[in-house]
Formats: sequence, structure tokens, C-alpha cells
Amino acid sequence: MMDKQQQEDELLVLSSMYSEDEFRAGVDDGVHHVRIRIASCWFTSTGLIILLPFVNLQIYIRAPSSMHATDPLHLTFTYPIDYPSKSPPVLSAPWLPRGMLAELAAELQQQWKDAQGTAVAGIP
Repeated sequence: MMDKQQQEDELLVLSSMYSEDEFRAGVDDGVHHVRIRIASCWFTSTGLIILLPFVNLQIYIRAPSSMHATDPLHLTFTYPIDYPSKSPPVLSAPWLPRGMLAELAAELQQQWKDAQGTAVAGIP
């Protein structure tokens, strides 16, 4: 029950950080799914800088040549039933190159470990 309450509290925090256009959350068979549209990103001549305020993280990636500044960028998180006490959130971003997705997922997992089994969003 504690995990479920922490998940709901985290969703409340995230929903207060993003507009309705940027944030979507749903539940499927008791598992929360969160989709965040990344509004804080900048295209440079060589890549893309993404600011993720909910985990206090800024990343730089080499943008694929097929990506354009007008493309919407989304991150999708799934909360395992035992998140945050035993499992980290699962990240999905099909547009992100595999290596960068792995790097971002590792950073998110490290922040989850640093939070010692509590929700990740809003960690300073």
C-alpha cells in the first residue's frame, strides 16, 4: 500500500510541474503509465539538449538526422507495482538512440537508488 500511495503522490507532483498538454498518466491492471512531452529542449547545430526538471537532469544527445525541431519529444515511464520501494521506474523513449536511452535510464536508476526507495520526482 505504501508504494501505491507514493506513486500517487509522485503523479500529483509531476502533474503540478507540467501542463495538461505535456503530462498524461493512466493505470492499466494496477500499473501506472506516465507520458511526458518534453518542452524544455534545444536543438543545436550538432545535437539536442534536454532538460528534465523532475529528476534535476540535463542531457545532451547527438540528434539523429531524421529528427526535426518540430517533432514532439515524449518520455514514457511505467511504475512497477513495487515502485519505489524495490524497483525503479521503467523508461521508454523510442526516438532516443539506444546508447542515450541506456544512459538516461542508468541516471534515473541511480537517482532512484540515491532516494533509497522513495519516489524520484522532485529530488533536488
